[in-house]
Amino acid sequence: MTITCAIELGSARIKAVAAERDESGRIHIRAVESIVSNSCIRHGYVHNYEDTAAKVKGLIQKLNNRLSSTVGSVTIEKAYICVAGMSIHTIPHTPLIHLDDSGIVTSDIVKKMMKESQEITLQGYDNLEVVPMYYELDGHAYFEATGGIGAELIAHHQIIVARTKLLDGIRRIMSRAGLTIAGYITQPIALAQLLTEEEKKRGCVLINWGAETTTIIIYKNQILRHIAVIPLGGESVTRDIMSQGFRHEKAEKTKVEWSSVVPDNKNDARPSIFEENVIGMEIPLLNTIVQYRVEEIIANLKHQISRSGLTTSQLEGGCIITGDAANQKGLNTLLSREFNLPVSVRAYSKNLAGGAEKRLRYAGILCCIEQCKENCAREKSETCNENIETTAPPKTITQQEQVNNRTKGADNQKEKEREVDSPLLSKRSKKGINRFFEDLFSGLDD
Repeated sequence: MTITCAIELGSARIKAVAAERDESGRIHIRAVESIVSNSCIRHGYVHNYEDTAAKVKGLIQKLNNRLSSTVGSVTIEKAYICVAGMSIHTIPHTPLIHLDDSGIVTSDIVKKMMKESQEITLQGYDNLEVVPMYYELDGHAYFEATGGIGAELIAHHQIIVARTKLLDGIRRIMSRAGLTIAGYITQPIALAQLLTEEEKKRGCVLINWGAETTTIIIYKNQILRHIAVIPLGGESVTRDIMSQGFRHEKAEKTKVEWSSVVPDNKNDARPSIFEENVIGMEIPLLNTIVQYRVEEIIANLKHQISRSGLTTSQLEGGCIITGDAANQKGLNTLLSREFNLPVSVRAYSKNLAGGAEKRLRYAGILCCIEQCKENCAREKSETCNENIETTAPPKTITQQEQVNNRTKGADNQKEKEREVDSPLLSKRSKKGINRFFEDLFSGLDD
């Protein structure tokens, strides 16, 4: 039995999931847990190591408790980390190789070009993953180069990197939490599992709306064309509402229950005057605040699409959104209007524990767990107390201790002899004297 575990250090929530991988490789989610980050993580960076480590440790304990009722008594000792946030971006790299006289592209040549991209170093960054896009063989593009014949081969790779500062922070947290890092999973790449092959072929844009960041992933002809992270998300909208004198909890609740980025949407609820008084602000003002911030995020998304070298008309597969902030009312309608594309909301749809697959906030980490292969748990020791030897082993007595013991014994013997010889010190002698005087005086009375 293989138990895998993944942890996502999100700006809004820290999430952990444990899954069982059977012999055929199928994944069965056994436990999903999350806890509010409380500002210990911002834009994917850790700002409070001790607090974050304590939260991670608590989540792992919850997973262990859940696993004990499903798969048996096990303890998670390592975990994969889902890497996302502001430091994630892509770097294009095009290794070139001149083929030998045979002109045949072998698998070893393709692996050599991949290794070259993997060994690219950038100061302040660590390589997470290399994604092959396509190959050029004598000027002709191919998705698969192995077996081709030509003179010159160029590989088009996307190197996904993250700041070294981000990974150093993750290592500190895991060390403090008493866990080993099994590996890193690039969340934007893992999220592609939400897409169909047809959508990636026709071209589509996948948007992950997080709390403090929004990630955009673009595919065309089944090739990853672009990844970018925008430093704005659902929390940005909440803070805008807080500027009206609201506390965070109330601002978040007001945003979710009453705000809409398309105020004229007939499906949105219409609060009464009494409800507006309870909310604490006029709904038109609330909608305006939310709409302006969401439109700013959409403008940034449009810019990233243009940077990919594509237009929205080329993304015939449409726009797919996920993430907790994708629950914003009217977001589908506004995106469809701005992109002129069909828009759909999508969560992880596999068979999971506790209905977590129906919640958008778990889409990222559940996609990551699919890529976790290594066993992350060990069975707890079943040694019973009765098997433990309770009798202490005989103590080894040194030569000096033997001498001391003999001296002490001799002293005790002398003390006993002294008690016999001295009636003043012997209780037995004192009793005999008392009996003598009692008999003497009893005789005088007669």
